[in-house]
Amino acid sequence: MIKISIVIPVYNVEKYLDLCIRSVLAQEYENYEVILVDDGSTDHSPQICDRYAEQDARIRVVHQSNGGLSCARNTGVKHATGDYVFFLDSDDCIHPQLLSRVGKLAEEYKAPLIQIDIESVPHDFQDYQKEIEKDYPVYQFDTIDAFYNLDRDDQKIAKDIRLITTVAWTKLYRKDLVDNIPFPEDIRLHEDQMVAHRFIVEAGGILFYRAPLYYYRNRPNSLITEGWTTKRLTILDCYKDRVEWTKKISGDIYEIQNLTYYIFIRYLTCMFKNYWMATRKLQGEEKEKIQQMIIKRYRQELKTSGMKLKPKDWIVFHLFGLIPKQFVAAYQIIQKIK
Repeated sequence: MIKISIVIPVYNVEKYLDLCIRSVLAQEYENYEVILVDDGSTDHSPQICDRYAEQDARIRVVHQSNGGLSCARNTGVKHATGDYVFFLDSDDCIHPQLLSRVGKLAEEYKAPLIQIDIESVPHDFQDYQKEIEKDYPVYQFDTIDAFYNLDRDDQKIAKDIRLITTVAWTKLYRKDLVDNIPFPEDIRLHEDQMVAHRFIVEAGGILFYRAPLYYYRNRPNSLITEGWTTKRLTILDCYKDRVEWTKKISGDIYEIQNLTYYIFIRYLTCMFKNYWMATRKLQGEEKEKIQQMIIKRYRQELKTSGMKLKPKDWIVFHLFGLIPKQFVAAYQIIQKIK
């Protein structure tokens, strides 16, 4: 039986933390440990962590000054002694069968990266022990297919395959993966997306188990539900890094070229959408500064990428590069008409 380390970053979640930990202690699986990383909480979260550690020897607490989510996860990995690592956000909870089911899959398939489905639940959710089906399908995505899942919406695969592929908390990782690929501590948003594709490449794909064993709590003030801000511009670095990591994929050259083109187009589109959002959300000098930064980066990528765009794409993306403000104005008119 493999040992699983559950890493739970904790920061000012006293309202939800008790249920999160209780859902772990309710696991049918026995060979696990819990690492609670208190990332400088200023509420009663540290005391809750310590209380549970005193009650159960499988629970350890690390207190540290606030370094952000990535720092907390990396700290947890350093203290983990399991064969596999599972990240659980401290405001969420898990079904009692999660570890037993994914642990069985890890042993059966020898998979370095296993992904499960989620159920999105309201902020006051409590029923983590509800009944679920006995059998769910298992999909084996190779590296290329898993890369596509980072961007596509295909409800035949899962309700939100893009979300669960990009985030860190839907997966069981073989320990060497998270040892070798730390979470980036220099960014505070989209840190999951910066490494999701790296894990996929190193693991050679993803084993996806379509069982909704992870309960994702919809909090009204969470980072995911927060509207657009300039902090979200880190997504551009994620796309650029994703393009670079396609060079590390082995396999059919034609398929890899198609994937690289697809991601590059998504990268350009992402720059356009963020330029558009800056136009809508910002004012004055800040708006001008962000717009100039994005369009400078956009033109540089078109110039230096070496990517040969298809005729239709060439027209659209070069037109935006030449006259961005006029292009966005026309785009906004079209959106209103729709």
